[in-house]
Amino acid sequence: MDPRILAAALFLPLFPLSMLFNVLFEGLRRPVPRVLVLIIWPQIGLWLLLGANERPPGWVIHLALATSLLYGFRALVLRELTHWISFLAISSWAVLWLAAGYTNNLDTLRILALGFSLPLGILTLLGGLLKKQFGASYAGLYNGLGHAMPRFSGILVFTILAVVATPVFPGFSTMTKAFLESTKGGMGGSVMLCLIWLTWGWAGARLIQGFVIGQENLEESEDLSFGLTWLYALLLVGLAVFGIYTLGQLS
Repeated sequence: MDPRILAAALFLPLFPLSMLFNVLFEGLRRPVPRVLVLIIWPQIGLWLLLGANERPPGWVIHLALATSLLYGFRALVLRELTHWISFLAISSWAVLWLAAGYTNNLDTLRILALGFSLPLGILTLLGGLLKKQFGASYAGLYNGLGHAMPRFSGILVFTILAVVATPVFPGFSTMTKAFLESTKGGMGGSVMLCLIWLTWGWAGARLIQGFVIGQENLEESEDLSFGLTWLYALLLVGLAVFGIYTLGQLS
């Protein structure tokens, strides 16, 4: 097997190499370096993967799907936002191994990777705001943000929906195309993708419940300014337009 495929397994993390990404990401203390890692890390993996002299063997694709499902399930019980982002990043990037099976166009794959990474980057910035205000970004530690910080909560909910590949965001385009292509090789891959997608949505719903739903128990909380709210809203609208564009490109 080409050593570049093994190197790609570090940057498009496959278990157990995925643990190295967790250590790196969670070791960074500030949101901006984490955002940069989320954007750059999978791009290196795609460059290595498509630079290999051979296609990944079938067992690597199966390992990628198993890794994605494993981290999707593990995200169900996570409450700390940084850990959750790290696990969802690994779970979503592993799907790119399957995407590489139906296209070897590096530009297309880079767009698909950005579709997963950009919502995670926005969520990382929101987590930084929570940590700055409350000292931690832990679901359930403080609930009722929907009442105490309605503007922030609205942006948070739509960002989580973008992360878990809800229509019309970019991840939806990638998962739809990956599902259609997986049906050509039998039902096993399709079933795995459906389970992966289901766990993402379930994990996202639990995270929203932990942060937004419930009785307000925050005496002092500062909501997003109107300027920042509009900025994040425009970023989300841009993601939606990006998602529609990628769906058209993959059709």
